[in-house]
Amino acid sequence: MTISWSLDPPKKLQNVVGTGLDIYEQLYGALSQDPATPLSRITVTNAAFSLEPFAGCPARCAYCVVGSSARDIQLDGAVVRMPARPALLFKPVELVDALVTHPAFLPDRSVIGVGNGTTESFLPETERATWEIVDAFRRRGLKNPFWFVTKLGFADGIAERWACRFEMLHDSGIAVVLSVTYSAAPRWMEPHIGDRFRNIARLKRAGIRVSHHLRPILRGVNDSPDAARTAVRASANLADVICIGGLRPDTGLRLVWEQVYKLDPALLPHTNEKDLPEHFEPMLLDIVAAEGLHTPIVTRSTAAITRLLGIDDYALLGYQTPAPALLDIPITDQERIRGKSSIAVTDSIAAIALAIGLNLTFHAVGTRIYASRELLYQERQLLLHAIGHSGFFH
Repeated sequence: MTISWSLDPPKKLQNVVGTGLDIYEQLYGALSQDPATPLSRITVTNAAFSLEPFAGCPARCAYCVVGSSARDIQLDGAVVRMPARPALLFKPVELVDALVTHPAFLPDRSVIGVGNGTTESFLPETERATWEIVDAFRRRGLKNPFWFVTKLGFADGIAERWACRFEMLHDSGIAVVLSVTYSAAPRWMEPHIGDRFRNIARLKRAGIRVSHHLRPILRGVNDSPDAARTAVRASANLADVICIGGLRPDTGLRLVWEQVYKLDPALLPHTNEKDLPEHFEPMLLDIVAAEGLHTPIVTRSTAAITRLLGIDDYALLGYQTPAPALLDIPITDQERIRGKSSIAVTDSIAAIALAIGLNLTFHAVGTRIYASRELLYQERQLLLHAIGHSGFFH
């Protein structure tokens, strides 16, 4: 079987507007580097596939990661601009067809997002396309769960319409997780100040599950007790789980932060890793308890999704390890897995890889599992999802 996504490494645009920063031509995690194919607007991450029909977003968050994609920003000489009006790049049906025919798509299992990496999916300009995507899966008889992320929430004019749609999905056996992002960040960081949890109670009655994405937390900016308390109170008795996280200042974010919004780079973490202040989680636990709430707190989006869907950890967070290794599986787990099938763990992984179009062999060095060649980020994530959804560890 041949794989249907591009094996070309991500292409980069170097030294953008003389900043010394390099960004990608396409979205990070895109299933193709060819801008003419819809696969270039389908990404894969730890958490989900995301279909990205639009470029442009009015939210104007200072930390927007879409700056990592040259296709999603405007370069005018030495000036970087962020398009505020969403522009349709591919029809919804084109994206759906491209994904469901991809060998790594798992019917009824792969988690699907819409616009999670580029824009707001429930704007007047975007919500129709969002529904067309979701309904296209439903009409095909697929029951894949959906994960939406919003910073602007649901306006009064569309809330009831979407409640009815969510009820239809619920009755069809299609689960929906909605992550509402609010961290009490200042307006210079997130200009939108409306009540993002307005109408969420109605949507919950329609059967969706809600994660409060209390992120990003920026050290010295919104990591105080007052900011955390404000955020917790906003979702009290609405959020089923709180997901916290710091900021990872990749080059695209730095480009937006410094060149578009002219903010002080010294405010950003001094590492390329996601930075969550050490005091924040224990402080938040105390605040949640003091508010009389029992909302669980997690630190990964995938942990929130799997908890709310009641499914196994398909991202295999407990087994992931830095490249070039694929997984770190304790010997006791390897023996248990082999005992179920009488097949070596490496051979089982190879069979799963082949099923999604990756013709690879694997070998173990102690507890670590390695592929026969270095995997691109997209290949790695698709393979991890396929292993995780297979019940391999259970």
